[in-house]
Amino acid sequence: MRTPQFAAGTESLEVALFTEENIPWTELAFPTVKQTLQWYFADARAGHLGDLGVHTRDILPSERIG
Repeated sequence: MRTPQFAAGTESLEVALFTEENIPWTELAFPTVKQTLQWYFADARAGHLGDLGVHTRDILPSERIG
């Protein structure tokens, strides 16, 4: 973030910043959001955020992801 100010957009009721440990994983609405966040944090831990790599696979609504 370039500035510490943030707010909910027109499509959101509320917005908040979370550390990985405090993300309400069971409350995320979409499996794609959960999987994307998990890949992001795994890439960050591995030092790959600057690589601009792409993850691809099907994420099915019925899957239980990590």
